[in-house]
Amino acid sequence: MDKKKIEEYLTGYKSMVSRAEALSIKEGIEDYSLQAYSYSEVKSDTNEVFSDVEQFVTDKMDKLDNGVSDELKNLLEEIRIINVSLQSLTDEEYGFVQERYFKQTPSQIIADDWGMTRRNLYYYRERVLEKLYNHGMQYLFERSKNGDRN
Repeated sequence: MDKKKIEEYLTGYKSMVSRAEALSIKEGIEDYSLQAYSYSEVKSDTNEVFSDVEQFVTDKMDKLDNGVSDELKNLLEEIRIINVSLQSLTDEEYGFVQERYFKQTPSQIIADDWGMTRRNLYYYRERVLEKLYNHGMQYLFERSKNGDRN
């Protein structure tokens, strides 16, 4: 498991979503009006996580048979894989991913805010990254080996 690569995907997640939105507009998938996307989640009774981003990706994946570019297809598939792996996290683990990777908060600030030592936060990070890998993100690496990554 390449932890640095997982962190790169997580850090680049918001950019991936923005790129997918821009490509969707460019390719004319639908009449599209820009709206703000929330990266916060709402849990349902089934512990599924829903967000505006996931709804955007799901809507776009439903339209992939309409001749969109391979770049957009691949990008949406990568976003979907990340979303599936994020659903495996507890609320606390997801909060860590949001702070560390989406908001890019420095580790020391997270450790201080959470009342942890940096060492304990490091081990916590290791467990979260391993969980993400085991619950979906390993498929991103398989795609890369098969040359599916743009």
